[in-house]
Amino acid sequence: MIQKHHLSNSLWYKRAFLLASFLCLTATTAWSQTMLTVSGTQMSSSKVYDGTTIATVIPGTLTGILGNDTVTIATATANYNTPVVGTNKRVCISYTLSGPQASNYVVKDDTLYADIVTRQLGILGVEIAPKIYDHNIGANLSSMGHLTNLIASDSGSVSVNISCSYLTCDAGLQVPVAMQYSINGPAANNYIAPIADTLYGIIHPRAVYASGVEAQSSKVYDGTTSFFVTNHGVIDSGNVLNGDTVFHTTYVYANSSNQTNGFNTLLNISFLTSGPQGSNYVVYDTIDQLWGMISKLDVEIESPIIKFVKEYDGNNIVNVIQPAVGLNFIEGDTIELLTVATYDNAEVGYDKPITIHYDLQGARATNYKVPADTVYTTGGAIIMPTVLDTVNGQPVNALVSGFCQGDSVRLQYKLRTGHPTAYQVTFNADALAQGFQNTNWTPCTPADSIISFVVPANCQGGHYQASITFVNLASVLSDEFTAPFTVNLSNQYLVQVFDDVLSIDNSGRLDNQPNRFHSFKWYHNNELINESKPYHQEMGGLTGTYYVLVNAGTEDENIVCPWNESQYIATTPSQVVHVNPSPVVNQALVKLQGQFENETHLLRVFNSYGNQVHCTTFTGRAFTLDMSTLPQGTYLINVDGATAKTIKL
Repeated sequence: MIQKHHLSNSLWYKRAFLLASFLCLTATTAWSQTMLTVSGTQMSSSKVYDGTTIATVIPGTLTGILGNDTVTIATATANYNTPVVGTNKRVCISYTLSGPQASNYVVKDDTLYADIVTRQLGILGVEIAPKIYDHNIGANLSSMGHLTNLIASDSGSVSVNISCSYLTCDAGLQVPVAMQYSINGPAANNYIAPIADTLYGIIHPRAVYASGVEAQSSKVYDGTTSFFVTNHGVIDSGNVLNGDTVFHTTYVYANSSNQTNGFNTLLNISFLTSGPQGSNYVVYDTIDQLWGMISKLDVEIESPIIKFVKEYDGNNIVNVIQPAVGLNFIEGDTIELLTVATYDNAEVGYDKPITIHYDLQGARATNYKVPADTVYTTGGAIIMPTVLDTVNGQPVNALVSGFCQGDSVRLQYKLRTGHPTAYQVTFNADALAQGFQNTNWTPCTPADSIISFVVPANCQGGHYQASITFVNLASVLSDEFTAPFTVNLSNQYLVQVFDDVLSIDNSGRLDNQPNRFHSFKWYHNNELINESKPYHQEMGGLTGTYYVLVNAGTEDENIVCPWNESQYIATTPSQVVHVNPSPVVNQALVKLQGQFENETHLLRVFNSYGNQVHCTTFTGRAFTLDMSTLPQGTYLINVDGATAKTIKL
């Protein structure tokens, strides 16, 4: 009896599914499973070669699901038929299902077609071997480098071939090299060779040799290391390639630009090539050594300015007003030229020898030689400072006790030490307010002992102060010496009353008291007249010179400047003053007779003590004078110097 095996259908299905998967066929379903299909599955039209068959797909939609069954695609697996590069290659896609009813269904496999394209290779680490200029553009490699972007499994199946050449045969440190790459090997068809590119190599100049170079043996410091070449030598042409033309220029230089203190220094030799192919060659010297010497540069100077004379200060240093200036220092050298001047000794004296010494400071000062010392044998002097002795208790004092307007104030001084060349006078504020002006420097000689200046015409009497400063040959100022002086009262205080009478204008005290002065000492021709009145009568008429010592209540007496007969005011019959009535009670009529009748006149009234008690002006030949406020007494009425006498009752 034949037995049926219920699992035989299941085993058959499994075997049929495996075969279908290999042949991209759909396995026959079991009697109890429903066949589903997938529509709309998508994949890329190609992939870059990666050494595998794997493809990536996006599954489509299941069709054929019964009723309310829930079935979904769990996985979608896609594989190219082979992993190598090709076009329109078959891609087999198989699916698995998931969901509550998935076991009741089976899904049909798909077949799609796509390309596997070649993979682009790169290359790194290629190095060009340096070479010496040889007329050729051929290049050699010192390193083949390594391929990049190669699948690891193909590392032994792909190799690279490199061809390269310089774009020029001329020497240089960055000469461009054209690079070309190709590949071969079992897996080469799956790849694209690296892209051609440009690298850079070194072509060294070709060495040639020179001989017979000569240069100057010494030079004066000039701030450079170069030495003048007297013979550039000749090139040995044995190593010059055929067809090349090469010239050369020789340079000789020291290791340092500095002066070497007279010792030889080893010189270096360098060459500069020229000519059509000159840059492709480098010249070497076959001479072992050249020697040279750099000597110091003599400094040219602009002479200093010195002060030949100075005041004694205990040392022999001469004042340098403007130091010497170096005229030929090399640009870039920071050099200080020092100037030191000295007397032969520190003692006071004339025609003292002066020596000027020069020195240098700076990082390159040793490269220079300063001029020899300059010596002046005459003209130098060390003098004593200007100091004054006292004269009558003062360093500077007035020759007389007082001066009048227009006089020259004469101040006397006496030198104790020194030799001043000029003096300057300045005044205190009170003197400046009266018109005195500070003086400029006024020359004087050592023999001078008098300083003078003029009293301004309108200066008021009083005590003032001048300050004197001296300067000497050394341009040194002395101390400031003060000099008090007195300006006397103006002789306008003396009024001619009659031909034989002078009176003091005794009015106008600051405290409004009627009498300005308290005491009077009259002098005639410099002899004291024993009078103490405010006026003086000279029997026979006023002659000679008169002045008065007055006291205004202070400790000092004041001198009224001299009045002399040349100041007379003539009282001729053509200039007469008449007063009517006389005696006067309240008013007096003042009439004029003579040449001054039609002018403007100054009328002044004096009492018997010489005090002015009234003053006014008028025009014409007559004037009514009000005397009602004046006390009884005798009065003098003066008009323009002409006087009439009257009595007030």
